[in-house]
Amino acid sequence: MELELRHACVTVEQPVLWHGTDQHAVLNINHYGFNRSYCGKNATLYGQGVYFAVSSSYSVGYASGRPGQGQMYQCKVLVGQYTRGNSSYRVPPSKPGTFSVYESLVDNVNKPSMYVIFHDSQIYPEYLITF
Repeated sequence: MELELRHACVTVEQPVLWHGTDQHAVLNINHYGFNRSYCGKNATLYGQGVYFAVSSSYSVGYASGRPGQGQMYQCKVLVGQYTRGNSSYRVPPSKPGTFSVYESLVDNVNKPSMYVIFHDSQIYPEYLITF
């Protein structure tokens, strides 16, 4: 909501993104939300947040488990304004000339395939898919 208020004259992008995970993490996510304190379990190349892929096929690689136990979330994510990430970022950097920070980080600003999110309020898990 805060993101939408700050950008009242702009349509806020909410792409469908994917997050692959294991059964243990699913229990935590379902009870407590996406918690970036678990970051680093798989990667922190673009920042120390929660990672979401544009392509479901990418997230399948992180959905560990035997057949019938692989799990991933299909989520709507408020990505807001973003910039290229860096492994040293614990929070997004400030936007030039402002005190506001970017809402998310990406692997490629021209055509993102990966988003890094730092606030649970930006993430709405629509479906948990088991395969």
